Amino acid sequence: MSDSGMGCQVYIDGQRLADTADDYSTSTPTVLTGLSFVWGRATVVDQPDVSSCTFAVADKDGDADFLTLLHVGRVVDVRLCRCVGRNRSG
Repeated sequence: MSDSGMGCQVYIDGQRLADTADDYSTSTPTVLTGLSFVWGRATVVDQPDVSSCTFAVADKDGDADFLTLLHVGRVVDVRLCRCVGRNRSG
């Protein structure tokens, strides 16, 4: 969460990925940093490139139990949320 109280949540096929320090400390695979989007076009006459979304997932235990969620063809939703205090619901 930023100082502005805004944050984001990452969902794969409707399932929210963990994204807090508490999740990471309990060895849950956690989205931590590196969220970026590439989309659009430089001018109104250019053809748009394929859109992409990237993010890093930390797997503290290294058991890769999140790999069944992350592969080509899955729906990825990133939702902006207004996070108040420790309530991280969107």
